[in-house]
Amino acid sequence: MFSELAGPWEAARQSALRAARGGERKRAEGAGRKPKLVFFDRLTELQDARLVHQLPDNRYTLTPLGEQAYQALRPLARWADHWAAAMDRQSADDGGRP
Repeated sequence: MFSELAGPWEAARQSALRAARGGERKRAEGAGRKPKLVFFDRLTELQDARLVHQLPDNRYTLTPLGEQAYQALRPLARWADHWAAAMDRQSADDGGRP
């Protein structure tokens, strides 16, 4: 379910970020290798989605909507931990075979 939603959502977010920047990121000639701005892009996406906001001292915190999302996703994270542990046990029992 998440993979079906993530692709179109991510494409829309990237399009919106590109539009907000006025196009693709521009690099100065001779600026060296292109750095990855994934962390900044994710923070911007979370701000645009109203899940986090930046404090005056430049730290970030969850908004009320972000806190609700966190609370809603906690059971899924617990299940994922349980699933990963079960997969590790099964792998160990099978001698590491897939």
